[in-house]
This record gives sequence, structure tokens and C-alpha cells, in this order.
Amino acid sequence: MKGPRPTRPSPSAEALDRLAEAINAMTTYIAERNYSTRIALEPKPNEPRGDILLPTVGHALAFIESLDSPELGGRESRVRARDD
Repeated sequence: MKGPRPTRPSPSAEALDRLAEAINAMTTYIAERNYSTRIALEPKPNEPRGDILLPTVGHALAFIESLDSPELGGRESRVRARDD
């Protein structure tokens, strides 16, 4: 008798996990050396592609919050709230 098939993460979920792992490694390196570097992500909501990992600002913000050091992440300045 065959048992249930093990579930496997989708390729895009695996890619997001690897992206998070890489950014977490970079932020650890930055923090250990007391650099003032920040990492920015730029969503491309108007790009005509169906396979973009972070297609909208909402996706990017949710991804940043899932990182180990979200305070070192950022978003492209054109979508940043202004303090005018």
C-alpha cells in the first residue's frame, strides 16, 4: 500500500527561503562589523512577468518583516513615506 506523498515546497517558496537565508547572512555580516549599510529591495509591480518573487510593495514589506533583522532591510525610496 502506498503512503501519502510527502509535500514539497514550491520552487518559489524555496527561492524565497534561499533569498531570506542570503539576506540574513548579509545582515549578520553587516551587524558584526558595525557597518551602517542597509539592504534595499525594489518591487517591480508593473513588470510584465508572472514569476517575480516580490511583485508588489506589500510582498516586499511582508518579506522584510520575516527576516532576522528587518531594521536593516528597506524599500526603494520612491515608495518610502515622506516626513514633509
